[in-house]
Amino acid sequence: MVHGARMARVQEMTEAGIDAVSAIRVRGRQTAYTGYTTDGAIQSDTYGGTPLPETRYRRTLP
Repeated sequence: MVHGARMARVQEMTEAGIDAVSAIRVRGRQTAYTGYTTDGAIQSDTYGGTPLPETRYRRTLP
């Protein structure tokens, strides 16, 4: 349940625009296991940025 709530919260932040990406970048380590850093990488691609280093590293994990 907690994971779902956090993912929903990220989507709300995404409506704020680039702020969502910076927030995810700052909190990348804490969120690495909640699954929404991957959403952050997708959003950064949407904004024309490169995937965050933390997310690129997490993506390679099983």
